[in-house]
Amino acid sequence: MDEGTRAALEARADRATRRGDLADALKTYQQLCADFPDDASLAEKKRRIEENLQPMELASPKARQEPEAAHAPRSPLDQAEQLAQRGDYGAAIAL
Repeated sequence: MDEGTRAALEARADRATRRGDLADALKTYQQLCADFPDDASLAEKKRRIEENLQPMELASPKARQEPEAAHAPRSPLDQAEQLAQRGDYGAAIAL
């Protein structure tokens, strides 16, 4: 794997982590750690992700539950905030 591909994969894993998609981030970090076993920073990022995942999240992405909304959105601002919480920033801004 060349450095460009590595950088792209690492950026993808970082984005997945920020979005809260830890299962995808872990999968990507596992691939990176397999290709670069001597890189301590990748191993540390992978370890942190593993610490934050629940065992059921590792078993099946469908097992992950979306947090329930506290209330149905009543205003456009409420709707935008809910979209942003789900990571749909473009739709939140448009709203």
